[in-house]
Amino acid sequence: MKKTIIVLTMLLVGCSSAKEVRQSQPVLSGETHKSVQNFSACVSEEWGDIGLSNPPIALPIESGQSIQILNEWGKPAFILDIEHSENINKFKYYVSTYRYVNSSFKEAILKCK
Repeated sequence: MKKTIIVLTMLLVGCSSAKEVRQSQPVLSGETHKSVQNFSACVSEEWGDIGLSNPPIALPIESGQSIQILNEWGKPAFILDIEHSENINKFKYYVSTYRYVNSSFKEAILKCK
C-alpha cells in the first residue's frame, strides 16, 4: 500500500503542466536591459552547460519567449518566461517542485541578466 502511494505521488508531482507551474510563486523575477532574444540565448546556453539529459527548449509566448527544461515525463521542470516591454524586459523563473531546486539554474539567469 505504501509503495502504491509513493508511486502515485511521484507520478502526480511529475505531471504539472506549464500553466500549473506558472500558478505558483516565481522562484526569481526581475528585469533585464538585454533583448528577449539575447537574454534567452544566454540562459539557454548556460542551462545547456549544466548537463541535464533534456536540453532547454525555447517556446514563444504572447509577449516574449519561454525557456523550459522538461522532466523525465516530458513536463516542465524549469520555466523562464521573458516578457518584452517598451523600455525593459521582465522575467519570471518557476520551478515545478522542490525536488528540482538547483541553484545553478538561478545563477545562470543572474549571470545572463
